[in-house]
Amino acid sequence: LHEDIVTQLFACLKDRSLPYLEMQEALQTCKAALPSAVMHEVSSKIAVLLSPLNTSPELRPTTRASSNESMQETHNRDLIECCRAILELLAPLEGDSRIQMLFAAVRRHADGQQSFVWDQVLSLLEKYVVVEGKFSGMLDRREEVITKLVKSETQTANLDQALSAREARQLAC
Repeated sequence: LHEDIVTQLFACLKDRSLPYLEMQEALQTCKAALPSAVMHEVSSKIAVLLSPLNTSPELRPTTRASSNESMQETHNRDLIECCRAILELLAPLEGDSRIQMLFAAVRRHADGQQSFVWDQVLSLLEKYVVVEGKFSGMLDRREEVITKLVKSETQTANLDQALSAREARQLAC
């Protein structure tokens, strides 16, 4: 089960259309804040690189492993160049808070797909460590604390001679 989830996660993160779809979504969110010339230029840069990826898999040429690796390198190079070009177009508008979502989306992918995947996995692992760090050993400590509380309450309840040990434990809980 865990392997399936990790496999699906990596398949999603490695999807070559993900960067462009994310940038396109961010662009749609803040397009009203962009000058129309910049908006059209950014949109066309994203569309040019996204359109071949949106074609049907049946229509794409089949590739061998060696050419698949070069396709990945080409995709990475195109992605980095696209992000660089978009960041240059947006540079004069960097202070505009209305388009920070677009800047963030482009910057997330500016170092290439492998870097993006690494950053996402690292972020998930850091969050996991923070959350699990709070709970590590918690069961042992919780049981220890509860045992001590019950014991102290039982001892207090035992001061009342009229209660049996079972009644004292029930009262303590």
